[in-house]
Amino acid sequence: MKREEKYDLLRIIAAVAVIMIHVSGLYITAYNDPNIFGQIYKNNLLVSIFFNTISRFAVPCFIMLSGAFILSNPKNKNYKYFYKNSFKKIWIHLIIFSILYLLYNITKGILTSNNILFIIKPIKSLIKGEPYSHLWYLYMLIGVYICAPFIICLKDNIGEKNFSKFSWIFLILAIISQNTSSYTLKWDIGFSFSYLGYFMIGYNLKIKSSTNKIPKFIIIFLILGLEMILLLINNICLKANINTELLVDAYSPIVVVYSILVFILVTKMNNIRLSFYSKKISTITFYIYLFQSGVLDMLMIFMRKIINFTKISNLLMIPILIIVVFIISIILSIIYIKMWCVIEKKYKISENVWTTLFERKKFKEEI
Repeated sequence: MKREEKYDLLRIIAAVAVIMIHVSGLYITAYNDPNIFGQIYKNNLLVSIFFNTISRFAVPCFIMLSGAFILSNPKNKNYKYFYKNSFKKIWIHLIIFSILYLLYNITKGILTSNNILFIIKPIKSLIKGEPYSHLWYLYMLIGVYICAPFIICLKDNIGEKNFSKFSWIFLILAIISQNTSSYTLKWDIGFSFSYLGYFMIGYNLKIKSSTNKIPKFIIIFLILGLEMILLLINNICLKANINTELLVDAYSPIVVVYSILVFILVTKMNNIRLSFYSKKISTITFYIYLFQSGVLDMLMIFMRKIINFTKISNLLMIPILIIVVFIISIILSIIYIKMWCVIEKKYKISENVWTTLFERKKFKEEI
């Protein structure tokens, strides 16, 4: 499918925003937890909250981008084609990185603990669909992708207008469900099912982008207003030692509206022209996402030994850490892709795995 540069730009911004969430999250946690930097860090809390809340559109926009392009492609109605394609592009890499992060967590446990739990905890996390904190998103996405071909069939059967109404109703029900339910497993079908709301809305916003008449300045004004609300509420709650997780969750009502407005704003940016390198980066944001949390963790292990974070302003350190993690993740992604291309070409791993799991031609011939 033809690439649209405005959505490529959103992919890059969302990838940076994910890193921003994780970096600023360290500073927010350090407000009450001395283990992050060696002592409590209470300076410039508002700065940490600002970086954390302004980036909360990242995961919803990633899901909306997936829905916008997957549901637009009629080929994806063929579930064999779609599952085969997505397995080669996404799930085989999720398996690899799940194993790598499992080994990384076990290694950290061996080096820092004499308790047998250092082995049990990483295995339990893997079973939950969270071998590392950020991978919950991809385990959740398994259920979304399983449903994708059937959603396309539903869309074709009921028509675009009815599908649009269905999508918005589904999103509202998902908001209610996510704020009244809890899930232990990140690959729980109920958990995945609720994220179909964003998935379908992304498609609807994309196809209606040309008919959207809301002026950009109004959208920007609303985005800034919602950011101010998030900022102030989180600041009050954190100072009162109240858990703010539900306020910044992907299905917090404020975050839902905020994320949709960001996506709408991007759909209206028709004159975006990216540089050659920006286009390349947009094509590897999936791998950047896979690497960035591990990169940040290893970077913090190293930097804690040489830097006293409590002596340096977070207004300086948060942007520095974001940039460094982003650049290192890009480099590692390029190296990984080149290695994978060599391995895939030599051993035809993706095709062989797919044949074994789904086609089983030889098996049928033997019978």
